[in-house]
Amino acid sequence: MILSVNNPTAEHIQGESDPSLPGRIRYITLPTKQIPLAIRWSFLLFAFSLPFQGTGFTFMSGSSLARISGLLFFAFYFFYYNPLSEKRSFPPVSGAMWWFGGYILIYALNGFLVAEEFYPEWFSGLITLIQLMVLFWCTSGVLDNETIARSFLFTYALAAFIFAAGMIVGIQTFSVTSVGSDRMTALGHDPNAVAKLMAMAAVILIGLYLNTSFKHVIGKILLILSVPVVLLAMVQTGSRGGTLAFMIGCLVYSLPFLKSRRKWTAIVLVALFTSVVLYFAVTSPAFFERLEAGYHGNLAGRDLIFPVSLEMILERPLFGWRPAELWYEIASRSGWRGL
Repeated sequence: MILSVNNPTAEHIQGESDPSLPGRIRYITLPTKQIPLAIRWSFLLFAFSLPFQGTGFTFMSGSSLARISGLLFFAFYFFYYNPLSEKRSFPPVSGAMWWFGGYILIYALNGFLVAEEFYPEWFSGLITLIQLMVLFWCTSGVLDNETIARSFLFTYALAAFIFAAGMIVGIQTFSVTSVGSDRMTALGHDPNAVAKLMAMAAVILIGLYLNTSFKHVIGKILLILSVPVVLLAMVQTGSRGGTLAFMIGCLVYSLPFLKSRRKWTAIVLVALFTSVVLYFAVTSPAFFERLEAGYHGNLAGRDLIFPVSLEMILERPLFGWRPAELWYEIASRSGWRGL
């Protein structure tokens, strides 16, 4: 942590002066708050497991790599951060978390109104929301450390790259399968879910390249070379929504860099990889077929779901529809019997 002191008489402070402002600025270096090693490594393991969250273990029924690594992270976190610890405490609750907590409260109160047949689904959703609340609370303190935040993003992107490479090459361990009209997926994931994972990874890789903390030229080259692999896997899933999400995600690099010296680097990278995605989309028969179908109005049922959803919102604009029950109502009105 670097602190500056506007005091020309503070000669006892250790550090160097800013050469552009002699005698005016003194810098002192304070040690950054250390996060226990067990928490850091379990957190990175959790990041690595996210693209493989559908991977289960034959010796542990119902368990997945992501679930086990998440529980391991929680165990280490609550071991070091707990009410009995004198040195460490939980991070403060942010404003965003208060809003999230309000949403969970409203969801919980709806449990008194949910029909009995929908109660199991409502309760499962409530448990998931509480778990997410605890996860966000814990990680908000860990991610305050910029080094760990950058390592988390890099680890996730690395795992996604391995997933993408395994799916493209067709490694048997990844259980690559074809869904519908040659839409590719792996490890039992839904193709749309894989596309979302790849879209996030590609955006992260571009961001890591633009981050000035990465100084090594070879590392930056490897980051750039890994992006097309991830994008190819994304297009092979045939997900139009995932591809659109990547293009929209790239826009986050437009505004922050407008006044930066790296503005043109960001613009060139976004234009380059958008072109790469378009090339992959046009040369992929399955994806191009889905694009044509979408152009002619075939949106995989969304053309029915969206109007029905809007109709339901207008019917109950204030209190809305109860959890779990709303999905069955949408299915009934749209004529979909997938639930």
